[in-house]
Amino acid sequence: MFGERLKTLRKDINLSQADLGKILDLSCTAISQYESETRFPDCETLVKICKFFDVSLDYLFGQIDMKTPPLKEGRMVIDCSGFTEEQLETVRFLTRSFKAINNNN
Repeated sequence: MFGERLKTLRKDINLSQADLGKILDLSCTAISQYESETRFPDCETLVKICKFFDVSLDYLFGQIDMKTPPLKEGRMVIDCSGFTEEQLETVRFLTRSFKAINNNN
């Protein structure tokens, strides 16, 4: 299942095995072996794959069929990569503030 999903994700964005290998700092042969499931990536590489394709490990392993599982009501995911510590603290402050306001109403 993993190999099929990886191959489909790669082809969906028109990448060759060599292109994906360059992006993930792997050889074309490694990508081919992952897709044919004759070799399996280490944990660090799995994380790189998930981040690059923006999918969960559950999706890659065939445990779920949705690339991104639905969020529970009232939950949100925000990509804060690249935010400064000050910006992150502002996001935290705003979140706490909105919760406090809503709890008081």
